[in-house]
Amino acid sequence: MINQINEQIKLWLKDIVSDIEIRFCSPKDYVDTNQINIYLSSLEPVMGNTNPSFMQIKLKYLITICCASDEQVHSIAYRLLESGSGHPLFTMVPDRLSDDYWRALKVKPQPLFSITYVLEIPRQQRDAPFVKEPPNIVTTPMSHIYGTVLDAKDKPVSRCRLELQSQNRSVLTDYQGRFDLGQVSSASSSIINIYTRSDKRNYTYVFDKFDGKEVTISLEKLENNNA
Repeated sequence: MINQINEQIKLWLKDIVSDIEIRFCSPKDYVDTNQINIYLSSLEPVMGNTNPSFMQIKLKYLITICCASDEQVHSIAYRLLESGSGHPLFTMVPDRLSDDYWRALKVKPQPLFSITYVLEIPRQQRDAPFVKEPPNIVTTPMSHIYGTVLDAKDKPVSRCRLELQSQNRSVLTDYQGRFDLGQVSSASSSIINIYTRSDKRNYTYVFDKFDGKEVTISLEKLENNNA
């Protein structure tokens, strides 16, 4: 795939500047041959690609020109700039590199263009194994726990916190003492820890009657049972 892209780039540049050698290498200083150097500088994922069949990668090539004279360099750069927007697959734009980049390449700064191309790589599709037997589905019975918390005088206890011991779930009672802990597993008993603000006491209530009906929790009874 990459070889085909390289060949297309080379043929495209040959159509624009047929009188110069084209090489695939990093930028070079002039030695004895006028040349255009093509350097694959980066590969970046295309953001927002949601195609499940292909992974999209943006290839960026640096195109540099080195010739015996600046006049030749200017002439070639102008021809590339003039024809750079005429290709259906590649996008050519004038570009620049930092001084540190040029120093890392150990060459003097040169006229520079960038070519980008979006490469689509097929994702590997794995065949799902055949199901030889029907799946064994295990369900857990659930029940809804909700109700009211009352004090010793059978008055609602507001702002009382109820906490399911087996789950990271807690609720506060409203001004009528009502609470709703939602659905819980009815396969075993549920232990509810109760914390009050008025007397700063805590109580333990064991819920094991899973009939879907509203629960009334009397703090006086809980205190007597624990006595």
